[in-house]
Amino acid sequence: MVKKLSLRDQQLIIAATKQAEAKTNAHIVTVVLPASDTYSHYIMILGFIVASLVDLFLWHQKIIIQFPTLLSIQLLFAILCPFIPGIKILTLKFLPKQMYHHRAAQVAAEKRLAASKDVNSTKPVLLIFISLAERYIHIFPNAVIRDKVPDNNWDPIVRELIHSIRTMELASACVKAIEESEELLLKASRT
Repeated sequence: MVKKLSLRDQQLIIAATKQAEAKTNAHIVTVVLPASDTYSHYIMILGFIVASLVDLFLWHQKIIIQFPTLLSIQLLFAILCPFIPGIKILTLKFLPKQMYHHRAAQVAAEKRLAASKDVNSTKPVLLIFISLAERYIHIFPNAVIRDKVPDNNWDPIVRELIHSIRTMELASACVKAIEESEELLLKASRT
């Protein structure tokens, strides 16, 4: 079940972000997505494969042997498959993990570019990206932060965020990750 952020949860995250930005002088963006993609194309391919098996059975049993009718069945299955409740979850279970993690990484990179687009290149920018359906979490610091904080220093925060999402409310887990990121940025600015 994909968790959604309520208005109260969004306000908690925004307040924690503003507080962290004020202390660190960094631009911090937290993105929480229910899913990184609709995966409609994979669902349609699944529908086409299922329809092909149905067509093969109908043709083999000589129930329907006309090609236009069999083709129509395949197209109908492919078009209607994305509207079947629960099919998206089933499709994600059959897809290789790297495939949907790759899509989540692409969306995270797009969000990172969008977050740094209107910001001065000398200002630290940090993106905390969470895609719930894919179970994908990534922290993207820009080059200014990377010069002070090595990438592996963010790993404990990511691991703690993964653990926190399972054990507490989503907003509280995000706030905790923002606060831990703030501490790491403050520690790096002192050195």
